[in-house]
Amino acid sequence: MPLSFEPTTPQDRPELVRFLLDVFQLPPDSLFVRPDLLEWKFDRPRPDWEAPRSYVFRRDGEILSHGCIWPVTYLTPEGPLTSMRVIDWAGTRTHPGSGAMLMRKMASVTETVLAVGGSEETQKVVPAIGFRRTGDFYQYARVLRPWRQMRTYPVKNWKTPIRFLRNALWSRTPAHRAPAGWSWRPLPRFGDAQKVLVENPPPVEGWIGCRRTVGMLNYLLDCPAARMSAFLIEREGKPCGYGILSHVRGQTRISDLHVTPGSPENWRNAYALAVEAARRDPECAEVVSWVSAGFRRTALQSCGFRALGSEPVFLYDPRKRIVPPDDAALPLDLQLLDGDEFFLADALYPYST
Repeated sequence: MPLSFEPTTPQDRPELVRFLLDVFQLPPDSLFVRPDLLEWKFDRPRPDWEAPRSYVFRRDGEILSHGCIWPVTYLTPEGPLTSMRVIDWAGTRTHPGSGAMLMRKMASVTETVLAVGGSEETQKVVPAIGFRRTGDFYQYARVLRPWRQMRTYPVKNWKTPIRFLRNALWSRTPAHRAPAGWSWRPLPRFGDAQKVLVENPPPVEGWIGCRRTVGMLNYLLDCPAARMSAFLIEREGKPCGYGILSHVRGQTRISDLHVTPGSPENWRNAYALAVEAARRDPECAEVVSWVSAGFRRTALQSCGFRALGSEPVFLYDPRKRIVPPDDAALPLDLQLLDGDEFFLADALYPYST
C-alpha cells in the first residue's frame, strides 16, 4: 500500500506513545510522553499556528515516522518569513528513511525549516535532504547555589566533590550587576499593556529576530513540563523589556529576553536582572541560557556565565529566502523559546555544570 501522510488526533495518542517510546527507547513514565504535555504540544490552540501540528507517515495502518511542528517566524528586512522546528521527530528502525521522508513532506508546509543539534544520525540526515549549516546555538551557565546543586544531583560518584569545588569557584566569578534605576517585577500574564513592547520591538542591527506576540507568549507560559514565569524590565519605573524563565527542577533557564533599546549596556543590565529574578527562586541552583546572537553571548559572559558548548544550526531554505553574504553564518537571533529546549529535561542529569 502507498504511504499516507496525515495529522494525528487525540484518538491516535496511545498508538503514537507506544511508537515514540519504542523509537527513543524510553520507559513508559517518561515526561516526554506525559498526556498533558502531548496535548499542549499537539492539540492546544496556539495563536501563531492554525493547522494541525502533529503528523505521521503510515503504511498499512502502521506508523512509520512522526514529527511535530514548532512554529517560528523570522522578522527579516523584507518582512515576516514563516519557518518551523520539527520536534518529536522519529522514524522506525524497520523502515530506514521514513523519518527523512516525513521531514521532506513537512518542509513543504512553511517557507523554511530550522534544525538545531540532534543525534549524530540526525546531523547526517538533514544535510542529505537539503539543509545547510548556518551557525551555532551556544549554551551558557552560571552556578548560583553550588551546595544545593550537589545535594540535589541524583547521580553521585567520585567526581561529585570535584564538581562541587569547581562549581563553588565558578559561583564566585565577578559578574555585572544592573545599576540603580534598573529593576524587574513579576508579570503573571502578558496583556494589552505589553503589546507594543512584545510585538513591535526595534530590530537589533545586523540580526534577524523571531516574532513574538502576547498570545503566543501566554501559550508558552502554560507549558505543563516546566514551571514558567515572566517578568518586566523597568528603567526609571518605565517598562523597557521583558523576560521569560522556565524552572525545571533546580535549573532555571532564561528562555526569552528582550530589552529596548538594544545597546550592549542594556543587554548586560537585562541579563543581570534575569539572574536576579532566577535567584528569587530558592530551588534554583543553576541558571542556563542558549543563544545564537553575538550580542547576547557577550552580555552573558559579562554577567558571570560560562560557555559550555554549542550545537550546529541547519536551515532548509529551498527558495533562498535568507541568503547570507559570502556564504557566512546567518545572523539568526535564536533563543530557547524558539524550540522545545526550554522545557526538555533529563531526570538523572538535571544540571549543565
